Amino acid sequence: MDYLGEAGIGGSVEVPEASAANPLATMSAWPWVNAYCGDIDLTGHPKPQSLARDVIWGLSPLEIAVQKPPANGKVEVVRTWGWSDEQPSWTWPGAEGRILAVRVYTSGDQVELRLNDRILERKPVGAADLGRVEFKAAYAPGLLEAVAYRNGVELARRQLATVGSPAAIRLAPEREAGGAGRAEVTYIAVEVIDAAGRRVPGLAQILELTLTGPAELLAFGSASPFAVGSVQAASAQTWDGRALLILRGTGRAGPVRVEVRGQGLTRAVATLRMT
Repeated sequence: MDYLGEAGIGGSVEVPEASAANPLATMSAWPWVNAYCGDIDLTGHPKPQSLARDVIWGLSPLEIAVQKPPANGKVEVVRTWGWSDEQPSWTWPGAEGRILAVRVYTSGDQVELRLNDRILERKPVGAADLGRVEFKAAYAPGLLEAVAYRNGVELARRQLATVGSPAAIRLAPEREAGGAGRAEVTYIAVEVIDAAGRRVPGLAQILELTLTGPAELLAFGSASPFAVGSVQAASAQTWDGRALLILRGTGRAGPVRVEVRGQGLTRAVATLRMT
């Protein structure tokens, strides 16, 4: 799991192509604050390397990820303990027409890649591939689908759909009633969603918190490796469209109201009972 400290030993960095071989150019710099080398991020969600290992360990027959398109004139360099900046996402606004790397991890022996119901390519998966094959696809919004086969029979399929613009905030408390004791905590997942209720991937947006009732803010933050500042502040920036809110009881019972707002977004309100 990711952790604070050893800042930037994981992850990757975009640098001018001429600097790619220079170790100094690929070192982490402020504002990196966490190691970013874990399979699980700071808020408990699996990162792309975790999905790839699920295939290796036999927990999943197929996973798909897309490398974030580098800025023009730059290339990605993966750090020693890092992983490529690839995401299970087909939402890359501004990258229309660019050729993106699509990486498929599978226990099958063949993989087919489709975009908007059109077959782009079919590739064999040999022993030397170690369960990983890469495709190139021109980005166009819609539905990206990978289909894995074994011995000519469909094994599994995964789809990545383009998500719409940020529209609202969603709060998902782990339970309706929290513990009122000082040693008890309650977790609330925070997501920015589109009009169809889908989390908006890749989104970094400032959210503001208002908390009333017998609970105190223990932490409000995200998995961002650039999340400087206090996690006890009443604002946080999402990472990949997510944040996490942790409350602690004050020793008194009663209702707690949680409201989270963001510019241009429909606010979200949750009410908990501290017992």
